[in-house]
Amino acid sequence: PDDARALHALGNALHQCDAPHDALEAYARALHAAPSPDFPPNAPLLNNVATILLARGERRLAAGALERSLAIEPHAPGTLFNLATARYSDAMERRGTRTRVEVASGRGVPLELRSAFAAAAPSRE
Repeated sequence: PDDARALHALGNALHQCDAPHDALEAYARALHAAPSPDFPPNAPLLNNVATILLARGERRLAAGALERSLAIEPHAPGTLFNLATARYSDAMERRGTRTRVEVASGRGVPLELRSAFAAAAPSRE
């Protein structure tokens, strides 16, 4: 079908049947068909897209969809929660990456710990 409402419903059904790739395809087609006079920009559709993207680990794309959703419905609690989750997860990943880099390079590690780790390293002689 090329009807945005039908494609949205199809995406919902596929999402519920644990077929996220197919659901994203249906949602994309629905977004392409919208807006029309009988199907305005749809915040729930964008939120559904974002939940799939979050599950796939694509937090920045998800955040973009959620921000578009909030532009339509600024106080939607589920969308606000999902955006907070996306931003928190992204921040935690960046923090974890930074911490691993700091530890690997010796930055951010107290001198006594660096020397303790260096002393424990096996000799290569």
